[in-house]
Amino acid sequence: ARIIKHPIFIVLDALDECPLGFKLVAAIQRLGHDFNLLITSRRVFSQIEKYPSLRIRAADRDILAVIDDRIPALPYVRKDEDLQTTVRTEVVAKANGMFLLASLKLWELEHDVASKGDVRKVL
Repeated sequence: ARIIKHPIFIVLDALDECPLGFKLVAAIQRLGHDFNLLITSRRVFSQIEKYPSLRIRAADRDILAVIDDRIPALPYVRKDEDLQTTVRTEVVAKANGMFLLASLKLWELEHDVASKGDVRKVL
């Protein structure tokens, strides 16, 4: 048998989206301690809360920068300053520190609206 001497890293991304995530974590824990484990999740679960953790959240100003960059592509928003303010406020609130949610909402505003009324419904 060959012994591995370099560090081993295991990354489990989006544990909260994996139906078998906790079984996988339990199986990895049974392997011992000769590896580095990084788990990402939007929520902290009891099965992993005993480990050191770091909460990472996008700053609202960074999400606003993404929104401001995309506003020119939003057909019913780009020429309406009041609607721009509403989009900024609502998307930041709904994103809750997650770029992905902001990006999805902006994509929807760019591709799935047919009127200013639809913009408000999407928000």
